[in-house]
Parts: sequence; C-alpha cells; structure tokens
Amino acid sequence: MKLATLFFAVTLTMGAWSCAQPTMGADSVEPASVAPAVNPEAAVLLWPDGNPGGWKAEHPEEQVLGNGVLRIDHVEQPSLQYFPPTAGLVSSPVAVVVCPGGGYNILAMNKEGTDIAQFLAQRGIHAFALKYRLPNVGELRYRPALEDTQRALQMVRERGVELGFNSVGIMGFSAGAHLSATTAAQARPLVDFVGLVYPAYFFKSKDGEELVDELAPGENPAPAFMAHALNDPYSARHSVVYAEALAARGAAAEVHLYARGGHGFGLNQAGKLPVGDWAEHLVTWLRRQAAADAG
Repeated sequence: MKLATLFFAVTLTMGAWSCAQPTMGADSVEPASVAPAVNPEAAVLLWPDGNPGGWKAEHPEEQVLGNGVLRIDHVEQPSLQYFPPTAGLVSSPVAVVVCPGGGYNILAMNKEGTDIAQFLAQRGIHAFALKYRLPNVGELRYRPALEDTQRALQMVRERGVELGFNSVGIMGFSAGAHLSATTAAQARPLVDFVGLVYPAYFFKSKDGEELVDELAPGENPAPAFMAHALNDPYSARHSVVYAEALAARGAAAEVHLYARGGHGFGLNQAGKLPVGDWAEHLVTWLRRQAAADAG
C-alpha cells in the first residue's frame, strides 16, 4: 500500500519560534550569487492553425509594463517559450511548465512566468513559460486556459528525448496555481508533479474550506510542492487543505508556510526572510522528484 507523505515547513518570525538569527538584519540573509544568464528560445504558438473551436478574444491583446511587471490581457495566440538549462550546468531530467497568475484577468508574464523560468534554468532545470488564454465575458474562467496547459504539456513531452528529460510537471502562481492544480486533476498522465505558489480560488465559498470540484484529486494524484504566506489574504488554508486532500489519496505533498510575504511575492523577496527562500526549496524538491523518478 502506498504511504502518503505530508510535509510542512513552517517559518515563523517576529515573536514566534526562531532556530537561527540572520546575520544581515532581522529580515535578510546573504543573497545567493547570480547565476549566468540563459538564452531562451523564441516563443512558439500552441495553436498555429487556430484555437480549438475557432475561439477568439473579445479585444486585441494588450501589454502594459508598470512597476516592473509586464501585464498581458486579451491573449488570443497562446504560446510557449523554452528556457534551456544554463550552459555548463549538469541539467536535471525534469521539465516544468510555468503558469503566471493574474486573477484570470491578466497575466503577470515576467514576474510569475519568464522570470521564474529563467531562475529554474539557471539551476539546471528545463523550464517553459506559458502564455495562456484568458476568458471572455461570461465564459468559464479556466476553460480556454485548460486547453492551453494540456496542449503545452503535450508539446513539452514530445521534446523529452531531444532535450534530455523524462519527468514533466506544471507550476503556477495564484490563479496560475488554480490552473495548474486543475490541469493536474484533469490530465494526470501528462503531469508528473505540480508546484503551487500562493494558490487562490481553491474553495467553493469565501468562508468555507471545501475544494472546488475541478481540483478534487483522483486516483494516483501527482505529488505537489506548495509555498504560502500566513498573512496572504488568500488564506494559507488553500495550500494546507489541498495538501491534506492529496495525502488522503496517497500522494506526497510538501507545504512551506511563512509568517509574512503577503500575496504575489514571486522572486521579489529573494535573499530575504521569511519568504525569500521558497524558490530554492522548490529547486531542492524538483531535484528529489528527478531522483525518485530515476529510482
């Protein structure tokens, strides 16, 4: 019988437990050295012959850069961009499709997409940034995006032998985490693991803790990594309840909870406590997934 694993890593500061004191002030640690830049491939269209069912956006695509965040809306031509592992590094045999968040209204394309893909590539992980479609008025918010994630995963798997990976997962932020978990539930053969960072929209009601139907884990669900701040307005219970649902089905779930960080921290807090180390924990977890698959 498969044994479920539920791991919680809780980081509490400011009047709570503390095992070590940082050396650069109350909320910072020595930043990691900057890894060499990577050269991403040009983005390729998911549906070069047209979207399924002839789907079209209601308005032309718009891209706005503000406060360092590239916001994209009205996506009509979804695409996938490959970020290969930095030259000279030993590459991991895993690939990750990265889904930016934005409340299904926009995509925070660099902050939660291409920046994350580059970070992973600089640590030897094959990464693909997904620019997915957003719903038209009155449309089920994740329907077009779910078609895009499944197509993206198929495209990535088709390149596994060529690029040298045999395990493929999906990760996302906020709404992108909802999309990633939905994809994992709907397309399990395509998804070997899932990463969820400050997930939102997991519960049927604001005050309840019942998972929405599209996230309900089926048989043999994918293992998951989660990172969430305890002061996030989208409660960290989103991560905890989902992890418990996976564990009940026999899947491994690792949850990192942080005292502060709010919502939408991305990589902005890298090198700072308490939330800044989440991405390095993700890399460690991904390498363990690779080792488990190899075994």
